[in-house]
Amino acid sequence: MEAEVGEPERDEGAERLAQRIVVSLDAEAQSVELSSREAEFVAQYVTNGGRAEAAARGAGYKDAFKQAARLLTQTKIIEAIKRRQEAEAIRQQADALKALPLELAAAHNAVAALLVLALVALLRFLWTPKALR
Repeated sequence: MEAEVGEPERDEGAERLAQRIVVSLDAEAQSVELSSREAEFVAQYVTNGGRAEAAARGAGYKDAFKQAARLLTQTKIIEAIKRRQEAEAIRQQADALKALPLELAAAHNAVAALLVLALVALLRFLWTPKALR
C-alpha cells in the first residue's frame, strides 16, 4: 500500500513530538528530590492552575496559606513546577495532535456538505421554469 501525500510529514512531526515527550518526562523525573507532600503540592499546583493555597491544602498541609507561601520560595519547588508545567504542555500538544485528524475530517466533511447544498440550490434555480421563479 502506498503512503498518502502528507504522511511522511505527519510521521516526522509525530516522531519529533514523541522525542519531546521523552525529553520532558526525563526532565520531570530528574527533578530534585521532593518529599511526598511537596510532590503532591507541585502536582496539585499545576493541575489547579496555580492556586497555591488550594494546592497546599490538597497536599495535606495544615496552615495552607502559610505553607504555600513558604513552598513557593523554595528553588526546588519552583523548578519542579516549571518541569511539570512543561511536561503537561507537551502532553496537551500530543493529545491535540492525536485529535487533529478527526477535526480535519469533520471540517472537510462539513465543507463538502455545504458545497453539495450550494450546488443543489444552484441547479434547482437554473432548472426551475421561469414562470415559477
